[in-house]
Amino acid sequence: MSFMLGALFIAISLLGGGIELRELKIPQVGKVSRILSCFMGFGFIGLAIYFSQTPSFPNENTTVEPKMVKEESSEVAEWMTLAEYEQKWAVENKNGYYLDKINGRCDSDSGSELFRAEWKPRPLNTVVRTNIHMDSGTYESHNDNNISEGYYVKSTNIFKACSGDDMYQAIWFKKNN
Repeated sequence: MSFMLGALFIAISLLGGGIELRELKIPQVGKVSRILSCFMGFGFIGLAIYFSQTPSFPNENTTVEPKMVKEESSEVAEWMTLAEYEQKWAVENKNGYYLDKINGRCDSDSGSELFRAEWKPRPLNTVVRTNIHMDSGTYESHNDNNISEGYYVKSTNIFKACSGDDMYQAIWFKKNN
């Protein structure tokens, strides 16, 4: 809506008014009004772009069912151990990034779990919580606690650990007022 209103103001600034479309009549406007209309148009278009990049927050009853993630190759990020991931997380979090995607797998050669992460700039007024190496009971406990505190689940997935157990990974968002 903001984009359409911005486009209308820019059209008025370019054409100077005098437009009639069915019931919509825009009278002729002067030079000062055309300049103001141009600024308002770009302002509304800027708002439309800003809000299109802001994450939407579903209601608190929304849940995301965990899904099994297959091991995939990626040029985006390298596989790392849990300790390497924790170091990377500390750096990225400090620099204003959040974990957007996480994959886990068992490395049969080393017998340990490896993780691959993708990071994005943390949206304004947003708090993010992440847990990546949880058994089902721990996941349920964290999920219940986070949802009761007003977070919603952005993503949840499962991978097979080297022990053969399902390991859960989840990312929760909360809009900070």
